[in-house]
Amino acid sequence: MRFRAELLEMLQTSGARGVILDLSGVDVMDFEDFRAVRDTMSMARLMGAETILSGLQPGVVSALIDLEADTRNVEAAHSLDDAFERMEALLKPEDVKREELPDDMADEDGFAADLEPAPIHRADEPREEDAT
Repeated sequence: MRFRAELLEMLQTSGARGVILDLSGVDVMDFEDFRAVRDTMSMARLMGAETILSGLQPGVVSALIDLEADTRNVEAAHSLDDAFERMEALLKPEDVKREELPDDMADEDGFAADLEPAPIHRADEPREEDAT
């Protein structure tokens, strides 16, 4: 539960809009473990962040289906790279509605007009501002 608390705190302080949980190192997951992951994903969504699971092993997926775990609304990707691509697609600026934008930044339909997407930072790569 410490991970969950730290994640939620980080979401609140950073304003991050996306979370990728890399489970590629998990070989065994039971129903309760998956429920804890789903609960964490739900909490992150309530904090305003999209969530994606990456790297689920075939045996884990098979076991979850056999256990009839609720996988609805679980966004998943084959690999971490795929997860980052999906996250970029989920967070594209043209999907930001008008109520989230100043009037001069929205087009006639209320979507973002000519905005560049914010770069997605991978935790395993140094940030440019950290290089100094």
